[in-house]
Amino acid sequence: MDWDKRFRDRDTPWQRPGLNPGFAAWFEGPRAVTISGLDVLIPGFGTSPEPLEFARRGARVTGIDIAPSAVAFQRQALADAGLAAEFALAGIGEWRPSRPVDLIYEQTCLCAIDPADRVAYEDFAHAALKPGGRLFALFMQNTLRPGGPPFHCDLAEMRKLFAPERWTWPVEQPVKSDHPNGMHELGQVLTRRG
Repeated sequence: MDWDKRFRDRDTPWQRPGLNPGFAAWFEGPRAVTISGLDVLIPGFGTSPEPLEFARRGARVTGIDIAPSAVAFQRQALADAGLAAEFALAGIGEWRPSRPVDLIYEQTCLCAIDPADRVAYEDFAHAALKPGGRLFALFMQNTLRPGGPPFHCDLAEMRKLFAPERWTWPVEQPVKSDHPNGMHELGQVLTRRG
């Protein structure tokens, strides 16, 4: 997949017109998770509005993406808003944050990479988070179509990938985020074990 060409051509049918409903479920309302002052990492951010929104809410945002046009888009969006963030042009196998982060917001990276690279993604996320840090993961459900991307992220498979020896899974039911294309994501907040 030539992600850079897709972003340059604005051929991004997966792009929502606003924030992911999972973002609102986790970070808005009376039970919202406070993100001000936290180090937040967003892998595979594309042209989504979440990096800007995390920065607006006082988080120290770092993002990585393999598409130069997505990195340029996010840098410009933050600059236009008078906000700062760090955006790296890199893949998950070649980059680590300068220091462990408090929170990873996983919205589109895991479902976009080849399923053969998922073990590398789990290792990346575990290494990037502080002990006790949280992975806010939106697991894509695309059971109505074969292949990918996006690739289906079956929750039973995700529980094996993010194994209990390294991650604590919540007891609450997943947050369902409907997508305009008819698919949906199931959101879970995983905590990195020491």
